[in-house]
Amino acid sequence: MKIFKLSALLLCTCVSNNLYSQSSVVACPPDNFTATPGIESVHLSWQNPGVYYGTPEVSTKDSSYYTGSIDNIAGVLTDTSRIKSINQQVGWATFDISSLPPGQLPLSVEFNFYVYETNWPYWCVTHVASNPLTANIQDLYNDIIEGYGSFGDNDYGSFQEESDFSPGSYSYQLIGTVLEDIANTADTSNWFTIGVVDYDFDPNNQWYIYLEGWAEPNPPTLTVTYGDGSRFVAPAVPHPGVTSEEITEYKNSVLSGEQAEHETQKHEVNIDLSERTEDDCSSAWKYYVFMDGDTIASTTDRQFTMNNLTIGQEYCFYAVAEFREFDSLGVLVETTYSTPSDTSCATPVEHLLCPPENFSSIHTYSVIELLWTPPFTGGFVEHWGAEWSMIPLPTAYNVRGMAAGEQHIAYLHSDSTVSIWPEGAWLQPGPEINYSVVQIAAGYNFTLGLRDNGTVFGYGYSDLGQANPPAGLDSVVAIDAGWKHTLALLEDSTVIAWGDTNSGKIDVPENLGPVVAVSAGYAHSLALLANGTVVDWGSDAWGDEQDSIANSLTSVIAISAGRDHNLALKSDGTVAVWGINISGNNLEPPPDLSDVVDIAAGYYHNLALKSDGTVVSWGQSDWNQNLPQSFDDVVQIDAGYNFNIALRADAGEDCGELLGYTIFENGDSIATTTEFGYSVLDAEWDQEYCYNVMTRYSEGNSVLSDTICTSLITPGFCPPNNFVADADYDNVYLDWTPYQGELCGSFIGYAVYQDDVLIDTVTNSAYEIPNLSYDTDYCFHVTSLYAEGESAATDTICISRVTPQLCSPDSMGVEPGDNQALVSWDAPYNALTRLGSQLNDKRSGEQETMRSEVSQETMDDDCGSFLGYNFYVNGDSVAFVSDSATSFVVEGLQNGEEHCITMTTVYIQGESPQTDAVCTIPFAVRRDHNTDILQITITNEGNIGYLNSRSAPDSLGIDSVGLGFVYTNNNYLYEGGLMVGTGPDHVSDCIRNDSDGWTQDDDFVETEDTYLYVDTSHVLANEVGVVSLRDSEAENPLGVRIEQRSYADDSFELRNGTIFHYTIVNEGNADLTGLYAGLFVDWDMANHESNSSHYNADYRMVYAQDQEGNPSHFAGLIMLNQGLGMNINALNNYSDGVYLYSNEDKWAHMTSGIDEDPVFNADVSSYVGVGPVDIAYGDSISFGVAMLAASSIYELEYVAGELHAFWEENFPEELSAQDEAILPIEFAMHQNYPNPFNPVTSIRYDIPSTSMVTISIYSMLGQKVKTLTSKMHQPGFYSAQWNGTNDIGTAVSSGMYICKINAGSFTSINKMILMK
Repeated sequence: MKIFKLSALLLCTCVSNNLYSQSSVVACPPDNFTATPGIESVHLSWQNPGVYYGTPEVSTKDSSYYTGSIDNIAGVLTDTSRIKSINQQVGWATFDISSLPPGQLPLSVEFNFYVYETNWPYWCVTHVASNPLTANIQDLYNDIIEGYGSFGDNDYGSFQEESDFSPGSYSYQLIGTVLEDIANTADTSNWFTIGVVDYDFDPNNQWYIYLEGWAEPNPPTLTVTYGDGSRFVAPAVPHPGVTSEEITEYKNSVLSGEQAEHETQKHEVNIDLSERTEDDCSSAWKYYVFMDGDTIASTTDRQFTMNNLTIGQEYCFYAVAEFREFDSLGVLVETTYSTPSDTSCATPVEHLLCPPENFSSIHTYSVIELLWTPPFTGGFVEHWGAEWSMIPLPTAYNVRGMAAGEQHIAYLHSDSTVSIWPEGAWLQPGPEINYSVVQIAAGYNFTLGLRDNGTVFGYGYSDLGQANPPAGLDSVVAIDAGWKHTLALLEDSTVIAWGDTNSGKIDVPENLGPVVAVSAGYAHSLALLANGTVVDWGSDAWGDEQDSIANSLTSVIAISAGRDHNLALKSDGTVAVWGINISGNNLEPPPDLSDVVDIAAGYYHNLALKSDGTVVSWGQSDWNQNLPQSFDDVVQIDAGYNFNIALRADAGEDCGELLGYTIFENGDSIATTTEFGYSVLDAEWDQEYCYNVMTRYSEGNSVLSDTICTSLITPGFCPPNNFVADADYDNVYLDWTPYQGELCGSFIGYAVYQDDVLIDTVTNSAYEIPNLSYDTDYCFHVTSLYAEGESAATDTICISRVTPQLCSPDSMGVEPGDNQALVSWDAPYNALTRLGSQLNDKRSGEQETMRSEVSQETMDDDCGSFLGYNFYVNGDSVAFVSDSATSFVVEGLQNGEEHCITMTTVYIQGESPQTDAVCTIPFAVRRDHNTDILQITITNEGNIGYLNSRSAPDSLGIDSVGLGFVYTNNNYLYEGGLMVGTGPDHVSDCIRNDSDGWTQDDDFVETEDTYLYVDTSHVLANEVGVVSLRDSEAENPLGVRIEQRSYADDSFELRNGTIFHYTIVNEGNADLTGLYAGLFVDWDMANHESNSSHYNADYRMVYAQDQEGNPSHFAGLIMLNQGLGMNINALNNYSDGVYLYSNEDKWAHMTSGIDEDPVFNADVSSYVGVGPVDIAYGDSISFGVAMLAASSIYELEYVAGELHAFWEENFPEELSAQDEAILPIEFAMHQNYPNPFNPVTSIRYDIPSTSMVTISIYSMLGQKVKTLTSKMHQPGFYSAQWNGTNDIGTAVSSGMYICKINAGSFTSINKMILMK
């Protein structure tokens, strides 16, 4: 060791001062010189007396183009903020120098950058005068490459890297004219730009270097240092969220003249420097260290450790500062020395007897928790998992704590300061905020520090304010950083949060309760309560199953929030986990995991520190974050996005042999423990206590820790608020607002009192009291219950249960229908409805005021708890309706019979009295016939097919009722119905009139005490429709009653048609003469405008078909008797006046006789009727008309014959008015139908005179197969059927057969084909 005497150094100081008496240097001794004893060593530390660090606090502004690259070949900006030099790509970086002193020449400028990718380049940094935001691309390109490769002559430095040059953080000092350029630029601008270009600048060069830019994790900075020791960091960090595409669009718009360049908004970079005066100390250049009066070292650092000293011997130390002054050209002109610093003495020891670390406290209403960490020395950090830009880690020892961010690490050093790694691209906190730190936390590119005075500072990325603690924040005992939000636990056990507001993660629940720990996740937050339970908030949609895990946790001592999951460490050393996709991400703890003392949750992986110092990891391991580690001396763990860090340390060998800890309260020893915490359970409210903790070693005791003074939280015992009571017919309801306020106490629930007697305790803020007596007042109040005691009571409210009146429905009415009746009524709570209330509303005070304005006569809101309505028919209960409708259809009533209906209202409390009975007689408007292939509707007004027009405009409000006339799913009918008359002024009908072409005459009504029905048990047919009508609604009634019977049967012979039997009874006061009656039908078949209509005299039939050529749809009307006169017409709707059908036209068609002229390609109608006939008063006539349909004319004629046969067989007395039978005039056997057939066919034959008739079936070989009939026949029309069997009933084979008839001398044969 070379020793210099102090006198020689002081002599130099005096000489220097004499030579340069005009010097501006103020030579102050080092500040805060301290000697700290170590093991056989003493550690010395001090401060530069004249360093004024400026620390920028960056808040970002607009889209200035800070970093990027130009592709000269493509002539475009690249789509990334990276600074590239490869081939003909060059890059730039623009820095904010608004904080630099204008015109002042700096001592040095360092370029701090992060190499993203490289392959051993030679490269340069150049001066750029152009503004990258607005410059022409080619001009900017030329500006960047100008002066490259000159080693400082025309550039700011040329760097010829070694072969091991690789990605990572670097800091290079710039040379050339950079100092003058910085000084001059600071005079006129807030921005300074440099270029990055390849040294050789060869377009074919394979060497390249890519630097991270403003959009990457490690943007570049400049460190500018001045002669007075002040140092500034100039960042290149633009507005977050602004894309390169947006910048390019703006830039091109400016260059093209489409818009004017906006005034660039700069970063607001605020640098707080200590105010300097002429008498303030200058910044020291280096230091000389003295021990016991001898010089032992010189250093530019502000610390020094003297080793190999004798244990137990005292040594005294001081330091002297050296100052240097430079002229404007940077030439040294003067060296000055300070007087000695204060002397500090220390005695080296064998053991350090280290005190506890991080002594802190948390207080609740009943417990003061004292916490500390064990003493250790030599701490250093291990890393595994994703490297990001952190590898290799710095060689840092004496680390006391650490925190893992998403892509960076924060270190807490033994001098209570914080550093951030990687440092090249991360702004480091300056000394004006970086001191006395006891805890750190790291999030997404930001860091937080908690100082020993309870204040918090933040540093780094803060786009949502996550790194900016609230103003005035203090009394903080713990912090944690999430992705973009921060939590702070205060000494009064409450929590505050700031940063990103999305998903409610900073919305701390009210009345959270005493909190002892917090943890911030990606989009949610956790709090550990003093009772060992956990509360989460924010984006916590884990699902019911996972929520049940969290809600069931007890005895929890630590928590950690990950990306979408959480960890909880229990007092028994086990770990619980809950969250989203736990099994899918393998986040369940290993089954044998135990003895855990600390936990950490990453994005999708977890860490656990065991009591033996080993680490266990599990979950996703895509970056080897779960790779097993061999070290066993870990004292702290933390997890980042996809990497882990562990703090390894000498757990105390240098400190001594640890025995435990002693806790002091107000200077007195109150307990000893071997744990890292102690609970004070006997403290009293409103009293302050001061605590220290001391470490006990075999070699002796440590000094006391810092003193912490605290007290229990005095609970406020907050009562419930806004206590109200209301009642209905069953219960009394109590409601109140939950207790409000801070520090109320450890909430348990509420106590409910009735008439001053406790009746229940609850946790909800509402309560129902059942089974109370009517017309009796009860008095209630509520208190809040806390673990520490009970609050004052709310005001007392007295209330009674509402007595139900069991109100009946009001204004009941009944409308008859078809086998049913529509019942309508007014609800029994009209007054309530008018007030906007509903059944079962509770009676609030506001409603009571409103109801007081309604007269008592209309008040029915106390009816009861509504359930529904009961309906009674002729005294029998038939239905219950469980809703609050005001109408209901009672079904299953017999048409034509009187039914008396009453109803009641049903309440939970009982049933109201029945209403007065309303009696009615249901009736049918329509009925339908169905023969499987034919469907037709009959009505109670004489219409066939439809009641009302089939296609009336909506404006007329006419609703069509009925199926129509449907054959094999084809509706052939537009309108049909009965017409009766004795003259054009005396026509009664139900057909359209001449008003608008749609409105029908409603001349017929049902006869009193009768109703329309269909008899399905009639012997003549499957279905017989019955209706009785009178023409009493006609303008000039005839005074007739019409009895209509309609026959429909599903047998093969009859299923294609329906027979209408009409009996017209003269009920007038005089004889009717010249009466005509019949059935009118308007056909619509396929394209109704191209239908045709023809008359068939053989069957007295008028029929329509869909078209004249190749028709496939046929329908017609048949007059079944002829003795009353016949009127049969095929009508053209257009030319015959049917569209606007006047009574004159109707009468003309009814009286025209038989019109055999066909109608072609038109919209057609048909009329078939009788007349003229006379009907004496009280007498009647009957006639029959059939409607039929078929798919061919042959089938239509066959069906016509079968319908005639049915009529002649069942209504022979009505064949003519003179009772003369209508008989065939010649023998005939008609072709069988159908043919071919399977399995049955019908053969019609005509016998004009009494004859022996034999009909037989023969094979084509002449063999007789079967005899169908062989007997005497009277004159008439007949038919026989053959089912394809022989005389013994055996089915015959397919083929052609001969049908032969012998009747007297008449013989005829037909061929038939049986197909199977």
